[in-house]
Amino acid sequence: MKYISAGGGREVVKKDYKKRIIFELEDFKEPGHLLQIVNNFAKTKQSYHHHKKQTEVWYILEGDAIWRINGVEYRVKPGDAFIINPGDKHQADNQSNKDMKVLVLKINFPKDDEDFYLDE
Repeated sequence: MKYISAGGGREVVKKDYKKRIIFELEDFKEPGHLLQIVNNFAKTKQSYHHHKKQTEVWYILEGDAIWRINGVEYRVKPGDAFIINPGDKHQADNQSNKDMKVLVLKINFPKDDEDFYLDE
């Protein structure tokens, strides 16, 4: 059993988003899992990319944005959920004035965190 109190975890800030890693790889008995909350900043667009190894499960908590997945645009809102399989090309495009908050479960996440490939 592992418990993290509200606001716990490790925060990582990038230019177009920040994430709070709630459960790290070593917190799970099974290899390759990671749970995080990602904030896509207002008026930002992430790079169109894919992963070769990992699966991502997304659940929208707050905000709305356009997400592009394999060339199809989705207008996402709270309560929407996606499974992004290895090879699925994807991008978050938050054109709104508010941050978007997404719960992300990564499965088969590599220890070296080197599973990010640009498609632009």
